[in-house]
Amino acid sequence: MQRYVGVDYHRKFSYLTVLDQAGKVVKEGPVENRKEAVASFLTRATCDGETAAVLEATRNWTVMYDWLEELVEEVRLAHPLKVKATASAKIKTDKIDARVLAHLLRADLLPEAYVASPRAREVRKHPAPADVSGSGADDGEESDRGAARSLSRAGGGSALQRGVQSGREGVAGADRRQSHRSPDAGRGSAALSGAGPAYCAERGSGCLKTSAWSSSLLRGTGGWSC
Repeated sequence: MQRYVGVDYHRKFSYLTVLDQAGKVVKEGPVENRKEAVASFLTRATCDGETAAVLEATRNWTVMYDWLEELVEEVRLAHPLKVKATASAKIKTDKIDARVLAHLLRADLLPEAYVASPRAREVRKHPAPADVSGSGADDGEESDRGAARSLSRAGGGSALQRGVQSGREGVAGADRRQSHRSPDAGRGSAALSGAGPAYCAERGSGCLKTSAWSSSLLRGTGGWSC
């Protein structure tokens, strides 16, 4: 004979109601939240037929759900808000809640909630620990260093260095060509590098006012002060 079990689940205990096919109460009462206690209650009340059980998707429902899966033939999960909308009662007690669930299950009127797979429920019970060993900046720096090492191993590092060196040589060549065309060209880079007096001596002017010229250049007031 088919049995229907309504479970009103709480933190320390649960209230169970067992109905037969006609809706008559076979057994009901509070049960301590231990697998052995629940098994003992259901064994004496459902020993002569198949049993289906239902509980609401409240906090920590997976504990009782997993126990019931091992003890009865079918377990279903009810949606709390939809149950309240379907069969609300003016007087609310653990006994009434368990009976309402059992009757909804027996009449096949149960508004069900989604049940994750056993593997997913196990992952939720034991989530992976968060990585607190370093900050995001450290991770980014390590990633940059790893990318640089990979680039160097692949030959890209030397190619990049050659490209930078080629660019520098091109700029220096352009400066030299410009200096041949104009006696005043290229003096900005010479002054900033500290080569002003040597450059002026090479040009034959004998200028020793490099510091004054550099200051005027940086202020943007002109160039050579000789």
